[in-house]
Amino acid sequence: MKSSGFNLAAEFQNVCGANSHSLCTTLKPDECKLIPNITFDVRFFANREVDQLIKSNVSAIISLTSCDTANQIEYICSLFGIPHLAIPKPTCDEQVVTPKINATVMNDSGRWNSTGKPWVVLNRTLVVEMLRAVDKMERSARTMVFTDGDSGLPPALLLSETKSTLAERLSEITSTHLFKMSNHSKAPKNAKLLTLYLQWIRNTSNEWGASVLSDHFTVFTPNYDIKHIVQELLDYCLLNMNNFWVIAEQSDHPPFSVTELLSTPSTQGNCSHQRANLAMVRRFSLQYLVQILTKSGSRAEVNYFRQLGRQTDRKPERFVIATFLAFGLSKAYVNLISHAPNSSKDDPLSFGTRLRQYMYQFITSSGLNSKLYFYATNTLKSTGKSEFLMTASYTPAGLRLTPDGLKIAHEAGSSGLFPNRFRGMHGKYLRIGVVVDPPFLVAGGHASNGELLDVKGFIPDIMALLEEKFQFRCKYMESSDGEYGTFVNGTWTGLVKDLIDDRIDIAAALLTLTRNRSKHIHYLGPFLISSTAMIGARIVSDGDLFKMLRPFKGSVWIMIMFSIIITGLGVYTLNRITPFSAWNLGLPGAIPDEITAQENLWSVLSSCLLQGTEIFPLALSSRTLIVLFWTAVVIFHALWQAEMTAYMSRTYLKPSVRSLHELAYGNTFRPIAMTGSSIFVSFNTRDDPIEQAIYGKLQSGKKVRSTKEGIEAVVNDPNLVFIHDELLLRYAVSNQCKKIQLLPIHFSEAPAGFGVAPGREFEHSFSQYLSALQEKGIIDRLLSKWWFALNVCKDKGAQYKQMNLLDISGAIIILMVAISCSLLVLISEQAYVRWIRPKLIKCMRNKVIAMDMPEITITECNSLDLRDPCTSRRSSMLINVLPDPIANDFRYGGRRRATCAHNASAINLQT
Repeated sequence: MKSSGFNLAAEFQNVCGANSHSLCTTLKPDECKLIPNITFDVRFFANREVDQLIKSNVSAIISLTSCDTANQIEYICSLFGIPHLAIPKPTCDEQVVTPKINATVMNDSGRWNSTGKPWVVLNRTLVVEMLRAVDKMERSARTMVFTDGDSGLPPALLLSETKSTLAERLSEITSTHLFKMSNHSKAPKNAKLLTLYLQWIRNTSNEWGASVLSDHFTVFTPNYDIKHIVQELLDYCLLNMNNFWVIAEQSDHPPFSVTELLSTPSTQGNCSHQRANLAMVRRFSLQYLVQILTKSGSRAEVNYFRQLGRQTDRKPERFVIATFLAFGLSKAYVNLISHAPNSSKDDPLSFGTRLRQYMYQFITSSGLNSKLYFYATNTLKSTGKSEFLMTASYTPAGLRLTPDGLKIAHEAGSSGLFPNRFRGMHGKYLRIGVVVDPPFLVAGGHASNGELLDVKGFIPDIMALLEEKFQFRCKYMESSDGEYGTFVNGTWTGLVKDLIDDRIDIAAALLTLTRNRSKHIHYLGPFLISSTAMIGARIVSDGDLFKMLRPFKGSVWIMIMFSIIITGLGVYTLNRITPFSAWNLGLPGAIPDEITAQENLWSVLSSCLLQGTEIFPLALSSRTLIVLFWTAVVIFHALWQAEMTAYMSRTYLKPSVRSLHELAYGNTFRPIAMTGSSIFVSFNTRDDPIEQAIYGKLQSGKKVRSTKEGIEAVVNDPNLVFIHDELLLRYAVSNQCKKIQLLPIHFSEAPAGFGVAPGREFEHSFSQYLSALQEKGIIDRLLSKWWFALNVCKDKGAQYKQMNLLDISGAIIILMVAISCSLLVLISEQAYVRWIRPKLIKCMRNKVIAMDMPEITITECNSLDLRDPCTSRRSSMLINVLPDPIANDFRYGGRRRATCAHNASAINLQT
């Protein structure tokens, strides 16, 4: 307290003068006689001074010292039973245990409790948890911490962050820095001058004062005068609306010294400290709020403390706490005397113990060690003066906003902790610069001052949401030259020029984010993505001679031809190998066509063309392959008919340009783009030779100044291609789909948003709110409203897509299965002929011989020449023993359908 220059003796005497009268208002009339004659004896600490105070028969000692000194005083006081109320700094919260007890006088009057010390300390755990809660509510990703080295709070803060990281919980990044105010300060060797840190932050700040390193800062300074630190911050222009400073632990200096500095005009021309966001953490309320005393006093006590604390912001916090404890001692003395009038005379040691216990409960019930208050600067608009406003309080239950904090949170759309954030326009008019581009904005007329009347569209809907949130009104002003804004010959055009010239406050148009624009204006958002597209004249193409081939791609046709060849050769191979083909069985009427490659290919082709098959295979392996091929043919024809129906029933549009290369180097089509737009200039800023060639054509081609003019140019001249924003072009195509079409070329996506001039106080709040609208899907719903609900022309043609190999992969699988099945059947046939049939023949012959049955022979018609080698070979291969039904099954096998009615064989049974 000595370093603060505060006269404790004089201040305590001022408190003492009104103490008796004010305390009497809180007691019963008969208890007013018991009020002691309180005097304050203020001394600097020394062991002899404590002894002298005890010899002078003091009732209690209040110490404003360090923890070590407080422990010495506590030991001496415990020997004589004198209550010692300590308010140490730096904190030593491990010395105090705060149990949950009722605020009543203890009955154990003769026991001195060494753990229940009536001390008021700064709870480090509570401070750390509060700071982390503040960062979470502020959504701060990085915090810079500055400490003078004597505070024990920064290590606890870093430990808490480490535990959160190990537990895989989200946590802000904290960087700690030791500082000193001068080279002559007693500080750690690795401490740097505060001015060096501030210069570093200033060098990394943008033109409106926000640092890229961090915008949240915490200061722990038990030693240095907070007024000097704030003065340094002011000198480096770091106290503004975009930086947030929290004084978590400070020296014994009154808060008024800070607000006095902030209320003075800035000596720096570009500083705006009168809207500074500076906060401090306190253990005791500046206003002595009713909530503090509801558990320990009546409304009369509240009135007393309000009278006492009219100017508490001009007094150090530890002095205010000391006066609060003095009031508690006076009331405790009256309560103890009223219950036991002779207790102080009979046993002074017991009376001091009971008084100490009462004060321990008084401190506990008042929440001095278990509650913190968050105060932030608030600039009064009427006077421009700054004051500290309590916006939140913290208990072990969590961070809770006060009514003022809730109001700030509602108005600013933020945490509510810092009142000097932007909190609305309060009915002010904002000039909104626009470009009339449906459906972004449609105007019903113009006023004499250039204001647009009866506006509607996507942009007015967004501005209506901002108006409702931030309480302002809009005047829509058209761009001075109808352009968005480009940098031409050293000057800006369009909306960007209007912002720089202060003709408008917000450029509410689809301004894409570019490097040149970012140097002169700031963006709200961005909350949209702008994609560049092209439109051309609608070209109908129906006269193609080979249009019927388009439903299938070339790869599909090649696959169909290969399937015919593979199936034909497969049937041919199976008929030659299998022993059950009509030719290999030597059946009457079997012809060589069955084992001829060209005839099998022709038969498969005719079946694919739905002309029927020429050869009916007899072997099961061949039949398996041909049946599954027929299944594939059915699928092919079904797909063909469906796709052809869909394809032939619509008008086929031929795109005028299919690539940027064709547009750049072709002679048929010429590109155009809107002058004064970022799209026009973007072709010149890229190194791609194709885009450079397009830019050359844009420079020498037709100039258009609006979206409407560009669309009309394309309609009037089919050789023009209009390059513009995709959203605007889609809307134009939906309204004129019979004249123009969107080309299948999309490129150059870029973020887009509204523009404002640097330094606008509403910039950050508007950007956050627009980003929140995008996250909630409200922007997308507005896009759907204006791009789909109001279309007056729609292309009702079927959306067609050519088939590819993937679309008919099922048919290919069926063909592969057919081939596999035919091979399996072939293997089984070979196994039957080589191993099973010889055994069956032998078994049948043995039965014939055993039963003396007549031998069965098979002969052909008399017209056949048995001396022919071919006929002899076929006859010798016939099964000698066949039942009559089987013989009849083979009778017509393996022959052309045209000869099925004749050339039959005869089977006679010899008797």
